[in-house]
Amino acid sequence: MQAINLAQQAYEQLIQTNYGQSAIMYQQLAEQEPDQFQHYWYLGIALLLAGDESAAQSAWFTPLLTGTDDSTLTSDLVGVLAQEANRLENFHPEFAYLLRCYLQEFDPGNLENGLHLLRLALDQEQFSWELPQIEFLPSLLEQTPSNIVNLELLITVLKIVLDRFPQEPGSYEFAKACSPHASQLPELVQILQKMSQTLGWGFYDYTLAAKYGELVLEAKPTDPFMLTMLSQYYMYMQRYDRAIDLATRLYNYHENLVIRCAANQLLIQSLILAGGYWDIAIEKLELHWKLISNLLEAPQDLSRFEACSLFIMGFSPPHLEDKPSLHKPLLNSLMRFAQSNVKFHFQQQHQEYRHHQKQRHTISHKERKMRIGYLSDNLRSHAVGWLAWSLYEFCNQENFEIYTYFNGTFPVESDGWRHWYARRSNHYYVCEPGGYSVADRIHQDEIDILVDLDSLTLPVNCEVLALKPAPIQVTWLGFDASGLPAVDYFIADPYVLPEHAQSYYSETIWRLPQTYLAVNGFMVGSPTLRREDLDIPGDAVIYLSSQRAAKRNPHMTRLQMQIIKEVPQSYLLIKGYADQELLQAWFSEIAESEGVSIDQIKFIPSCPTVEEHRANLAIADVVLDTYPYNGATTTLETLWMEVPLVTRVGEQFAARNSYTFLVNAGVEEGIAWTDEEYVEWGIRLGRDKVLRERVMLKLKAAKKTAPLWNAKQFTRQMEEAYQSMWRRYLDGS
Repeated sequence: MQAINLAQQAYEQLIQTNYGQSAIMYQQLAEQEPDQFQHYWYLGIALLLAGDESAAQSAWFTPLLTGTDDSTLTSDLVGVLAQEANRLENFHPEFAYLLRCYLQEFDPGNLENGLHLLRLALDQEQFSWELPQIEFLPSLLEQTPSNIVNLELLITVLKIVLDRFPQEPGSYEFAKACSPHASQLPELVQILQKMSQTLGWGFYDYTLAAKYGELVLEAKPTDPFMLTMLSQYYMYMQRYDRAIDLATRLYNYHENLVIRCAANQLLIQSLILAGGYWDIAIEKLELHWKLISNLLEAPQDLSRFEACSLFIMGFSPPHLEDKPSLHKPLLNSLMRFAQSNVKFHFQQQHQEYRHHQKQRHTISHKERKMRIGYLSDNLRSHAVGWLAWSLYEFCNQENFEIYTYFNGTFPVESDGWRHWYARRSNHYYVCEPGGYSVADRIHQDEIDILVDLDSLTLPVNCEVLALKPAPIQVTWLGFDASGLPAVDYFIADPYVLPEHAQSYYSETIWRLPQTYLAVNGFMVGSPTLRREDLDIPGDAVIYLSSQRAAKRNPHMTRLQMQIIKEVPQSYLLIKGYADQELLQAWFSEIAESEGVSIDQIKFIPSCPTVEEHRANLAIADVVLDTYPYNGATTTLETLWMEVPLVTRVGEQFAARNSYTFLVNAGVEEGIAWTDEEYVEWGIRLGRDKVLRERVMLKLKAAKKTAPLWNAKQFTRQMEEAYQSMWRRYLDGS
């Protein structure tokens, strides 16, 4: 009885954290009852928590050295250590961690303890996946059958791991070790899928995002969402063969017409980005229009994923053809169909937005500033980030407040441009990608005019716009208009769209008086590309084509070869993202067919920075633009570097960017309205050095006076447009 009372008192002292007193009592118990080995276990725990680690080890090993069955004693010790670690976990996690480290030594195959140990280790200031206490865990997890894994604990720990260390290689290895248990745990697949999405669209870490996506695909090999995401990741990684394979699998796995539409669009995009697949891409484009027509003939209720997958259907066609009057009406109908389905899934929110907007319809902006919301995932080190800055830099703070919605979880501190936009905003939000959460934030902020900067390049933006969270919604900058009925205006100018374009646009085209875009210039680094490095003579004429493969086609490449052939001692430099082997084979074949020596074609690598890229543009005497998809940012950079440019003007927005930029830089030389004129201008500018110098002088002078380089004036014109749009809204027109 006395020993029992003493044992109770000793444990009470342990619970009350009087570890020294508890150790004295357990020492007495061990002397009184040396055959009761639990006294040694608790003595060791008390000594360990009191800070005497060597004495604790001696206490534990005393029974183990008696010759009694080691496995039984070890199991008993492990049970006591686990019990006490569980008790301490919420109150003294540092002590629980210490106990579990010893538990792991005594029972290295104890997966449940390993998971608890990892959860505690994640709270350590010096956490590392190389800690000896946890580095064993992935291999142990892979070896343990699912039926003896504590799946609830596994999920809990995995969520913590991915939330705190999303980009750590060790986190991926742990997730990979968890993935074989997905068949017993559907939630695990959802977690891996969300992680892939967060890394890809939140952190732009496409390589790691693809690794997580491949884990999902092992569990769900036909999952349309993951096949879609993975194909897009591999495109960004320039692993085009894998992107093509995944898009093809998506198409073949599913009979659903919507999924097939989306898969075929992904396939076209992969093919044109790779380069060298022009005939197949054209074949798939014909299928593209057929699939869309079939879908609109038999409309159906769509899931949210299916509806959003339709928003990108207009992305690839402008790269392959210039037929807006023919196909824009079809795409507009498709966008109406997609929008109606999105509104169905968020019917209550949409109705709430509309009702609230009617209530505040008559608010006078004499009472408060107009609230302009900018929605984009690309306000960062990206073309959109470089071009949109004037609307922030020169914003009239007396009349307008800027709200920025970063539609992606990438932290603002992780990118210099993103941080700049955040600081220049009156309010900004880093939004979890997804329509309702972003739309609801815009609604709550009572945004007057919402400006989408990404358009068809970002389906989640289209989902936001479809819900109509702002009374006036505008598309500007990032791409051609989407055709969504919920978008009221598309910002253009007198040149970037032909006069008759309104007949096939669902949005009202709002033409600014001079240019739809202006910047004050670009930051330029030091050039690293020299003629001697390329074995090009000093008196040779250098043409440059600096576009990704998606903008190239056999017809325009032949025209460029005709120019090279007619200009003595001329060279064509080729630069741009593509499958380099396919790209070189493409140019070699066409050059040979046009009678141009392959020695006149030089392939140059991409630059590590955009500043270096811009500086290297100075090596060119003439830049040859692409058609039917012109350069945009690349054209602006070319003109800023005072290099003459030849462009072929078409009908669609993508085929007229270089035209409006040249006009707004005060240059007419190089603007071609036919293929014949394109070749003629290319030859003239190559042969006539005086003509080139005259154009260069015009471009130099334009920096002081031209609308293209007057970002402050442009900002005022945009703000006048916002105010006019609002007056129209109040008037009910």
